[in-house]
Amino acid sequence: MTKVLVTRTAPGALKTLAKLDRLGVEAVPAITAEIRAKSVGWPAAAEAIAVTSPNGAAWAVSNAPSTELPVYAVGSATAAVMREAGYHDVTSAEGDAEALASLIASEGVNRRIVHVRGTDQAFDLVADLNRRGVEAVSLIAYEAVKVDTLPREALEAMRVGAIILVHSAKGAERLAQLAGDRLAGLRAVVISLAAAAPLSGVGLSRIDIAAEPNEDALLQALSTTLV
Repeated sequence: MTKVLVTRTAPGALKTLAKLDRLGVEAVPAITAEIRAKSVGWPAAAEAIAVTSPNGAAWAVSNAPSTELPVYAVGSATAAVMREAGYHDVTSAEGDAEALASLIASEGVNRRIVHVRGTDQAFDLVADLNRRGVEAVSLIAYEAVKVDTLPREALEAMRVGAIILVHSAKGAERLAQLAGDRLAGLRAVVISLAAAAPLSGVGLSRIDIAAEPNEDALLQALSTTLV
């Protein structure tokens, strides 16, 4: 059976591994970073929350003062974290951070938004919203710290025919640094063009890109590759 290596950080990786198990896919954790929370407080002036990852959503759930605050989420997985915690006014862009910025601007949001995020970001949501006339600030709540080495099980699974599942551009970058020439001849299924870029020179035999930048589309692309 083809092995699929999941590079997503925890706790999201655990959900992805569970989904793949239910689909009958032999999945192996190949987590490239650990999430570490930062010591920051909740901004008192916040009137709405923007979240662009399940990790940001999890931090907001633990630290926001009220589940009555409106939430703008990048996609369904991030929105689900907020809804499961009791937030009812949750709007999902079903795309990437750029799609979220466009959604917020198109709805004419006039609330002061706090974007709960990590240290790394591919798109500056707050700067884009401010340019569009939406008042927004960043709250850097966590950081993804690259692990020293991939799990032994993941390294042993890196044989020709294995597939690497990549959820982000930073994850792809860390994978290239950690795995090096072990990636030669393997295949990858990635969530976006940006996530494909760091893997372009590592010798992969094939890179498939999800039709949309979300996990449902990513798993659909993986399913097609496994056929």
